[in-house]
Amino acid sequence: MNELRIFQNTQFGNVRVAINKSEEPMFVGVDVATVLGYENPQKAIRDHVDEEDRGYCKLSDIQGVNETLPPHMKAANLLTINESGVYSLIIRSNLPAAKQFKRWITNEVLPSIRKHGAYITGETLAQMLQNPDNLIELLTALKSEKERNTALSIQNEMNARNIEAMQPKVEYYDTVLQSDTLVPTEVIAAQLGISAIKLNKFLCEYNIQRKVNGVYVLCADMRGKGYEGYKTYCYSDSNTGKVKTKKHMYWTEKGAETIIKLHVWDKSKLLN
Repeated sequence: MNELRIFQNTQFGNVRVAINKSEEPMFVGVDVATVLGYENPQKAIRDHVDEEDRGYCKLSDIQGVNETLPPHMKAANLLTINESGVYSLIIRSNLPAAKQFKRWITNEVLPSIRKHGAYITGETLAQMLQNPDNLIELLTALKSEKERNTALSIQNEMNARNIEAMQPKVEYYDTVLQSDTLVPTEVIAAQLGISAIKLNKFLCEYNIQRKVNGVYVLCADMRGKGYEGYKTYCYSDSNTGKVKTKKHMYWTEKGAETIIKLHVWDKSKLLN
């Protein structure tokens, strides 16, 4: 059975969070997207939150809600997003207060969810009074939780810093990736603050592309996914003088976005 908590903030209003059995917080997506100023919350979640960061929570599975639901509502679902999904919406939001919202989530909401003792149900309290062993188990869990919370606090701080570091990449999404034209590797590299040589090497290391006869081509596993496009150029053969053609690979908007995400992930992995 999931537990639904409502977190209130005078500036941002209410955000509902579903807590599953493994104590993983799943935020109600429409609440987060609405707070961050998206006109179409459902579309914002589809566009900006990766599929693996989305989920659904049945209303009938929420503790204390099932008994009050009319029969036709028990099969309804809440669209939820995990912590990573929340960060995805934050970095794409145009809301001036998005940074303050991020701090509220990382400094107050998440720590309160992960703090054992901050929320004890009547049933839990009764069990503790009736059976001292339950109290011992809870105290043991509290010790482990305290150690884990220390690590989580550090991780939250690193996540917050990573979001700020990704801000230039967001500007790139809003400019280059909105163009209908194919994007050369040099442009993506410049936006990432690295050389084209370094970016090409990076893409080869991740088996995105490989070099064949002096030209980069997409690896077989990456083809047919809409990542690349080609332009044909004419040149004069220095030996024969004949005009020949050569194809050069460029990146589609989807391909460029994939490269940006991969590079950001690789960089954050090193930071963590």
